[in-house]
Amino acid sequence: MQACTQVSRRSAALVGVRVGLMYAACEAMLGTWLARATTDGFEYAPQSAISIALHALLCAAFGALAAASTTRWALSIARRVGTDPLAASASCATFAALLAVLWLQARDLEPGRAELRDTLVLSVVLLVTFAAAWTNARFARWLAGLASPWTAFVLVFTVPWLTVDALAAESWMTRRALVAAWVLLVLAVSTLLRARLESPAATGWAATSAALVLAFGGCIFGTDVLEQSLPRATVTSRTPVIFLSLDTVRSDHMSVYGYERDTTPRLREFAEGATRFARMYAAADFTLPSHASMFTGLYPREHDAIPVKDRAHALPLRREHVTLFERLQAAGWATEGVVSNFGYLGPNHGLAQGFERYDARVRRLAFPKVAHCTTRRLLHELLYEWLEPHEFDVMYRTAGEIDAALEERLTEHAVRPDGRPLALFVNYMDAHMPYSPPEPWRSRFAAGVASVRKWDYYTWRARLYRGEMELADAQRDALLALYDASIAYLDSQVGELFDRLKRMGLYDQALIVVVSDHGEEFGERGNLEHGMSVQLGELCVPLLVKLPGQKEGRVVEDLASGVDVTPTVLAALDLPRPEPCAGRDLFAGSSGDRPVFAEHYPSAWHVRHAPQRAVHETAALWREFQLIRRDDGQRECWRLSPRGVPTLTTSPSDGSEVLRELEGWTAQPRLRAEGRQRGNTSLEALGYTQ
Repeated sequence: MQACTQVSRRSAALVGVRVGLMYAACEAMLGTWLARATTDGFEYAPQSAISIALHALLCAAFGALAAASTTRWALSIARRVGTDPLAASASCATFAALLAVLWLQARDLEPGRAELRDTLVLSVVLLVTFAAAWTNARFARWLAGLASPWTAFVLVFTVPWLTVDALAAESWMTRRALVAAWVLLVLAVSTLLRARLESPAATGWAATSAALVLAFGGCIFGTDVLEQSLPRATVTSRTPVIFLSLDTVRSDHMSVYGYERDTTPRLREFAEGATRFARMYAAADFTLPSHASMFTGLYPREHDAIPVKDRAHALPLRREHVTLFERLQAAGWATEGVVSNFGYLGPNHGLAQGFERYDARVRRLAFPKVAHCTTRRLLHELLYEWLEPHEFDVMYRTAGEIDAALEERLTEHAVRPDGRPLALFVNYMDAHMPYSPPEPWRSRFAAGVASVRKWDYYTWRARLYRGEMELADAQRDALLALYDASIAYLDSQVGELFDRLKRMGLYDQALIVVVSDHGEEFGERGNLEHGMSVQLGELCVPLLVKLPGQKEGRVVEDLASGVDVTPTVLAALDLPRPEPCAGRDLFAGSSGDRPVFAEHYPSAWHVRHAPQRAVHETAALWREFQLIRRDDGQRECWRLSPRGVPTLTTSPSDGSEVLRELEGWTAQPRLRAEGRQRGNTSLEALGYTQ
């Protein structure tokens, strides 16, 4: 009898291994493949093969332990209902454990994400159905499909995806109806397949093996470097163009702009031989529309690469818009991009137009936070309690990794046989959340400050946005310390790039642009992070330009905007001004009374968390005023400090003149971009090619 029990336990453990591997395969496939296949224009981080293998082994070990420990209980049930005791035992034990994991994840859900509780409801319903099947043999035959672990796992992973992502824009009733229909369909298909299979166990092993192969492939493979074969023109200029985008850096946290902490000593040194624009404002509060404005010279309302309320991600820049790097490539420059923001600067969002080589590769992560209800999500949260985020959770490439890729590109360019000048676009993400500066910058600026868990951070953001909390001084100080340390690390790596350019003999003759796409807010006016409003914290950004051969520093006090970047670069290279264009050449003299504008477009996130605040905002900056107008009719006008970095200095004042400027601008018809057919990269009509 004891020997039979040992054999039964070994058999049960083997089935448990299969069930655990099924779970790992479902989690990897539905948590990664499904997200990639159904989300337009966004890349998900690949994982390392070791982390996938470890996760599969953990799941298999847990399944074996759970199945072996419940063998006798499963046998007693099987005598009554006639089902496979080992499969029933393993399925029930593994699924019950998953229910506990789901509850741990759902009990502290970020407000506004309560749809995930649907998964818990489904789990309870399925467990009750299991129990009913065990007590009644006839009922068990009707629900034979539930004995398959595949059925339970598919339902558990697809229901939260449907409710939170795929059907987020639908009404409550529509979501519930479609989810119910999906559950019935899965149960029907599972029951039908199980009735037709001659050997469910053998088929289960084959399906598990195939799923694991697909899961490994989907998780390991990341983005490749985009290479495009574009027409080339004869070039007369030898001026290299270096365009550096410092993602999420606000100018009032840079010592080069007067910040009391010395966060940017290398850029302060750079400014001694460059032109610093003291009153520079982003055209938008978000990466994609701001970069599109810098690349096209158009405001967001004119290029339409903006967030929208009914999509998870923003609309891409349309091919009809000709970008700065398309113009440079057509004029003979060798165009290359190396970017860290693989999401909104990736090829799928339209900003890779005109680049012959575009490197938007993604880091491999040990435990990326993919689907909402996964064991990897739980492991991800637990690791935050033990490790620093930069050790396992920075999805983007760090400045050091970007510089390593740049060294390779610059070395290859130095031996280019055609002698074409380089036009290089570089994007750094180190000042972006989760603010993970390495040593020694962390100790210098944020000694003793604990890292902020992203789960907590984004919960704060949602609650602040709805007015349910205020950011405590200690929380704000911790975030600011980490943010400053991140900027300091980024500054050091930018300095390393400048040193490399000098060693290669490219620095003095180069046109170098250093700019940021938007700033960051830290609780001001109920906002955290960016993409939230047109408040100054999200708009005041640096702009430093070194002209070829420039040796002395200058400071320009005129208002500058992201739409000015393209016409300024083209004018410095003696290339034609783009038409249409909302910007101006910043070196062409004083702008006089010209206002600049900025826009905020709400996304699906804003609608989900606080619909009453999900409105389009427009800001006009003119003289010493900032006027904000929202589509719900609210208006604010603020007086800004007349010099240096703009700050709010007084209560809202009468903004009648600014209001007239803003209304006059918004009443103008949208500028139309040069028409061209998709895929046509010839710019002969623009006068660039010969």
